Amino acid sequence: MEAIRVLIVDDDEHFAASLEATLSEDRRVEVVESVRDGAAAVERCAVIQPDVVAMDIHMPAMDGVEATRRIRAQESSAAVILISGSMFEDPRELAYEAGATGYLTKAQCARELLPAILEAAQAVGGRTG
Repeated sequence: MEAIRVLIVDDDEHFAASLEATLSEDRRVEVVESVRDGAAAVERCAVIQPDVVAMDIHMPAMDGVEATRRIRAQESSAAVILISGSMFEDPRELAYEAGATGYLTKAQCARELLPAILEAAQAVGGRTG
């Protein structure tokens, strides 16, 4: 089967690289690109049409919630998993209202991002990798 195509969006270059390294260990997933802000995510999502977008919520220029809204407005079929580094707030409700398929904290990513991606891809397109 084809690998699940993932776009990583995070302004923290080291965290994005760590996500990419973690995901690259699994043949069911292919990281197709990594960008640093929500505006770039909206633009690149329209061009590369990933299956799943793993996106930070808090970024300069355009945050992940607004980027998710705009990706949904493009009628993209990509599932969006929003990721928050904040331990003091729970933006889960905002994430889902914007059209996100899933929500994780950065602390959860090491163990839960891959299962979340597999689940999200199956939910939006029946793809299991």
